[in-house]
Amino acid sequence: MTATGESQFVAVSELAQGDNPVVHVESLCLRCEKQGETRLLLVRIPHFREVLVSSFNCPNCGWRDSGVQETAEIGETGVCYELAVRTPADLQRTVVLSAYASVRVPELELEAPASGRGRFTTVEGLVTQMVDDLRSYVNECDKLSEDEAGKLRVVVSRLEAFAVDGEGFHIIVDDPAGNSFLDILDADGKPCSSGTMRRYPRTHEMNVRLGLSVDEDAELNGRTSRTFDQASADGQLTAVDDAASTRDAAPDFSRREVLRISTECPACGKMGENRIHETNIPHFRDILLIAFTCEHCGFKSTEVKPSGHCAEKGQRITLHVQSREDFSRDLIKSDTARLVIPQVHLELEPGTLGSKFTTVEGIVRDAREALGDLRRFVQSEDFKPDEVRQQQERFQDFLRQLDMLLDAPNPQFDLILDDPLGNSYIQNPCAPNVDPQLEIEEYERTPEMNEALGIVAPAEGAGR
Repeated sequence: MTATGESQFVAVSELAQGDNPVVHVESLCLRCEKQGETRLLLVRIPHFREVLVSSFNCPNCGWRDSGVQETAEIGETGVCYELAVRTPADLQRTVVLSAYASVRVPELELEAPASGRGRFTTVEGLVTQMVDDLRSYVNECDKLSEDEAGKLRVVVSRLEAFAVDGEGFHIIVDDPAGNSFLDILDADGKPCSSGTMRRYPRTHEMNVRLGLSVDEDAELNGRTSRTFDQASADGQLTAVDDAASTRDAAPDFSRREVLRISTECPACGKMGENRIHETNIPHFRDILLIAFTCEHCGFKSTEVKPSGHCAEKGQRITLHVQSREDFSRDLIKSDTARLVIPQVHLELEPGTLGSKFTTVEGIVRDAREALGDLRRFVQSEDFKPDEVRQQQERFQDFLRQLDMLLDAPNPQFDLILDDPLGNSYIQNPCAPNVDPQLEIEEYERTPEMNEALGIVAPAEGAGR
């Protein structure tokens, strides 16, 4: 059996049917230096990409090994997945790790660094592998004191409990290569409330480690840090190496100028330009618009940041969209805001889309594109074809609902921005009068929200 069409890759759903085109290759065993066998299989993972799965077995010493190699190029950005494991079913979620991916369990302050080889496993498999590796380290390392060994045994014991109970911990997969994935979809194909995925631009150091860039500027490490001198009337900033000018380098936003700052590109490491502009949104507040461009590699990024103090209360904004005209309303979504459209059961947790200065239509289209990129896997037991197909159909139906909502001549839905920092905004065309389609509700943040946002309550008696 071969994959559909001319492709030599087999879909995961077809593996259970047997008769797979496995390639057998004689290979040298690295442990006993005798001949073993490597089996290779080209696999097409649903909603992900094509990978090469390899498995080695030595009949002489019994050593086995397996790995996954990507057949695609390194992604444009890094990716970080986080999953709160709450039920035993979460242990069966699929995980693909590239050679550059690290895995963390924050509850134990435990991190498994990049292994240098890919893996195709489950959350349970990751935890079990950590248990095996730590137990081997404790038993074989002679340099550990009794106290250190005891602490590691406690960690091993807790990991074993996590693998059995399937609750009470988080798994974080961080891959600067952007080629790792963690299944964070519910059974109906929609993103679960306990999982998040975010993409981030790589730093120059990450590109050097990935072999995408040469550390040509290493000699600059000994130089004094760059500062910025506001030298021209149009507010343009130029980099200087004179550390003594630091005290004169504070940017002046009072004239609403576009400040241009030379900054190292996170993609190629060469110098690009950051443009920063403070502007006022009527009936809202001042915001900072930040745009970075690199003429060397073409990398671009934009951000929207609030200017001024932190709001004392959180804010929930609900827009009742009733016509296509509402699509053109300006909208600011901060990176701490949660986006909800109840009519299509869409809920995006904070950080999913980052910070945006766009329109109502723009934010919905961005959500549609992000979900199309997010649907890497469908959750299934033993990769049964019927279950995979059903979940794929449910997710496609969900995406079609979003498309119908965007293309409807007379759209009717609610768009909710829930921001605990109150930094989000939807335009009110009736301002300063009340807009009957716009509801704004303020609420007190809980202590847990303040802690997650890094807001420290003033100490009692402070300022006296």
